[in-house]
Amino acid sequence: MVGKELPQWELVTLISVLPLLSGGMRPLFGFIADRLGILRTTLLLNALLTIGAVLLWVGQVAASTALIGFAGGSMITLYFNVAGEVFGTRFSTVNSGILYTGKALGGILGSLVFALIYAISAIWAMLFNASLALIGVLALLPVLLMARSTIKVGAR
Repeated sequence: MVGKELPQWELVTLISVLPLLSGGMRPLFGFIADRLGILRTTLLLNALLTIGAVLLWVGQVAASTALIGFAGGSMITLYFNVAGEVFGTRFSTVNSGILYTGKALGGILGSLVFALIYAISAIWAMLFNASLALIGVLALLPVLLMARSTIKVGAR
């Protein structure tokens, strides 16, 4: 079981720090997105989440909690901006509704599937977690490349 080997005070501290990092880092990553660009910052956050998932898999609970808390809370706000960059603002209300629906369904179904896999094997559950984080990174790469090629075409 994850966290079983941790002292109770450390586990309680990590559980308390996670939401503080999650909400507190949003302004920082907004600032970074203003400098780096929304797509690059979102890709960076997905990479941090992937590293956090792998760290959890190898038993580094404290480092994993810090990375996931650090990067996790900023994702939803950046995804709305990514949708605006990719699809434009004409249908932003519909796109936001689709994103919120996906977030809700993903939270419910992802948690259920994770719990079922975890009941079978903790190692398989961690692999599921890490692979989905990696899929998030890989899914953003074509979007980043597409945005870069349209910027180059527009600059000519």
